[in-house]
Amino acid sequence: MGFVDRVNRAFFRRLRAQSPRYAVETDAVRVTHPDGRDYRLLFADLTTATLHHRDVYAYDAIILALGFTNGETIEFAQDDPDWEPLVHALDRSGRIGEPSNIWQLQAIGDGDGAPVRHLPIT
Repeated sequence: MGFVDRVNRAFFRRLRAQSPRYAVETDAVRVTHPDGRDYRLLFADLTTATLHHRDVYAYDAIILALGFTNGETIEFAQDDPDWEPLVHALDRSGRIGEPSNIWQLQAIGDGDGAPVRHLPIT
């Protein structure tokens, strides 16, 4: 592992320690804040789903931003441990009008500099 990779991992470990924790459930994402607040964001309350690339030091991350009726937006990166459970739960919920295998492959194929993609909500 190179120096830049070690710095990147350390930076994100520290950032995540101060950020809310997310746990994907069958019909929601459970949000737990460092101060102990805990609540669920239901997929039924999903209003937006946006897919985009973000430069993260030496690589591009694919980011899925989910917006909910309460005005909160949460983000998941493709390398997050909850990515696979999230996309499977979203597919089961039927809230995004396109299967995840299609929009994930398009995002990977678009590569660096890809436009922001708004996924259809049903």
